[in-house]
Amino acid sequence: MKKILIAGLLLFIFAACEEPREIEEITSYNPVEVERYTAFDDLPLPERNRVHFTDDSRELIDVDWSATEADYDKTTTGTYTLEGEWDVDEPGNLDGFTPEIEVKVTPASAAETIGQQASLSTFATLLEMSGEDFSASDHTYFAPTDDAFTTLFNVFNTDEDAFKDTVDAEAFIKSHMLEGTWDKAALSDTDEPLEAKSGATLAFTEVNGDLRIDGTAGFEPFEGEAADGHVHIIDAVLLSDAVTDALGDEAIDPEVLDAFIDELIESGVFTHIITGGEVTAFFPSETAFTEFLDEEGMSAEEFLEMDVAQDVLLYHIVPDAYLADTLYLNAPKTLPTFTDEELSIEVIDDALHVNDARVLYSDELDDIGLLHTIDEVLIPPHVDDFD
Repeated sequence: MKKILIAGLLLFIFAACEEPREIEEITSYNPVEVERYTAFDDLPLPERNRVHFTDDSRELIDVDWSATEADYDKTTTGTYTLEGEWDVDEPGNLDGFTPEIEVKVTPASAAETIGQQASLSTFATLLEMSGEDFSASDHTYFAPTDDAFTTLFNVFNTDEDAFKDTVDAEAFIKSHMLEGTWDKAALSDTDEPLEAKSGATLAFTEVNGDLRIDGTAGFEPFEGEAADGHVHIIDAVLLSDAVTDALGDEAIDPEVLDAFIDELIESGVFTHIITGGEVTAFFPSETAFTEFLDEEGMSAEEFLEMDVAQDVLLYHIVPDAYLADTLYLNAPKTLPTFTDEELSIEVIDDALHVNDARVLYSDELDDIGLLHTIDEVLIPPHVDDFD
């Protein structure tokens, strides 16, 4: 019995004196690849690490990655090295080893990239409404911000719901797309206009040092690389047939409205608007314009082809916003137009008139200015006839 007790005591002493296991190495993880916008909690991070000890034993030890969440940015492509922490009560000599894993964030699809931007909700909805899947080949998208859409709706006295009800979403999206991948540097190097997927042409030029599309839409800072092309965020809606068709107002002749929009672009009035300036437009009703054409003995097409058409249209627009009540109280007065000629504001028979045209009704355009519908076409003083 005494021998057994002595043997047991010796074994206990030997075990107590035995050196603790030392870690030889920890397992290296294979890199993980995920698409841009993958949330940290959705990363496929390993929950354990197989630790190798000097006595050739192996053990799975839990790993906690939560402390490294700040080192990961789902919105930016690139490779991130994430360091985990041992999830044990007594780490012991694990302190000398740190579990690491590389996470490579690759571009997401263009549709996903657009959908993830809070400022592009209207464009993302229209892309979904188009019912088209463009991911089979590379495309470049020019996505207007929600603020750009709001500006457009204010100018034409409409709203998002009405626009969505009338717009051809597929045509609209295609008017904001190019075939292939075009980053900003490549667009800056183009000497000739490029053809949009809709068939329209888009011109890329420098305006005061900033790249603009058709002289109006500017580019917002944004990393737009996509798995199937490139996404640019722009600060104005590109005015295409799809837009003008959706914005047509029954009180205004559609052909005149289209021409009016074209002249806004070419004359710089639209640039004045999107850069924060306000305008007041005195726009003839459809009846007024029809009577004008009948009196001159010509069609709308013939008028719009005339060299003086631009001056006539721009003569109806003045810088700054003027409420009808303000004009009424301050009449008589003159206002400068975008043709550098003046309009005469008067009160005749207790009604507000611009030149000899009566103001029928007015619409506020929020931060953009005012639209006053009038009962005659205004003719610039320098235009003698339409022969």
